[in-house]
Amino acid sequence: MNDVTIIDYAPEYSRYFKSLNVEWLEQYFTVEPIDLPILDQPFEKIIAPGEDVIFALWQGRVVGTCA
Repeated sequence: MNDVTIIDYAPEYSRYFKSLNVEWLEQYFTVEPIDLPILDQPFEKIIAPGEDVIFALWQGRVVGTCA
């Protein structure tokens, strides 16, 4: 069985930050206008001010993310 690997933010994964979060928000809540700048610019809006974004990889695919 392959393990899940947790990695730090890298620009090539930013699209997954948005797509996975939008999918979750649309299923359980609503994507609001205030969410979009954060989802579109995770480095500028989350990481640069001092927070973290991480990703879960399973078999080389992004399967989760959080900030």
